[in-house]
Amino acid sequence: MQRVVELADLDKLLLESDAPTQFRDIGDEKPSHVSMVAEKIIEIKGIEVDRVGEVTTRNVKRFFAL
Repeated sequence: MQRVVELADLDKLLLESDAPTQFRDIGDEKPSHVSMVAEKIIEIKGIEVDRVGEVTTRNVKRFFAL
């Protein structure tokens, strides 16, 4: 995941937690784990928390034409 996040533009990312792999030390994926995904993106990209939420919310609305 780290390499993908490093290479991808934030405006191309959607957040989700139901990937086919398990979260380390946690087990099964749950919607509540989305915040963990966001935290990892923040760490990797070195950006502000609010920016991830704003941009990925906009991406979802654009992707699903909401």
